[in-house]
Amino acid sequence: MANAVKWSALAGATVAVTGTALKSLSDGGNKLGIEYDNSTNHNMYADFVGKYTFNTKPAAGAYVALYLLGAPDGTNYEYGADAVDPAANSWVGNFIVQATSNTHYCVLKHILLPNTKFKPLVMNEGGFMMSKTAGNLRVTFHVYNEEIQ
Repeated sequence: MANAVKWSALAGATVAVTGTALKSLSDGGNKLGIEYDNSTNHNMYADFVGKYTFNTKPAAGAYVALYLLGAPDGTNYEYGADAVDPAANSWVGNFIVQATSNTHYCVLKHILLPNTKFKPLVMNEGGFMMSKTAGNLRVTFHVYNEEIQ
């Protein structure tokens, strides 16, 4: 008989949006990431990690928004792209950035994943363009599930 529900170990990092894609992303700009097929993996949760650097230090309260665009039929994705803002119901959280020009490490914890193929979309609301240094820009995620013990 099961007597405990625990988290599984975090999986290795999956790169969702690469540094070269976020390089010089303008304020208010979007960047669509790569597809993750959760229709076969069936992972329940993920911790998303953002690493950002801005050319100019952001204002207090600035953020980078994360959206997950699903494809419930396996082919057609919810709307949202580099030049198209996504629907508000695709939003999963904001990476709050500090008013500093240092590299920002931000984590969104315990995000429920769609049980479909999905693509992350990042929206820069930091007030300034992101850095030209691609190595300082990325979103990765680590999946995990509940384990019944």
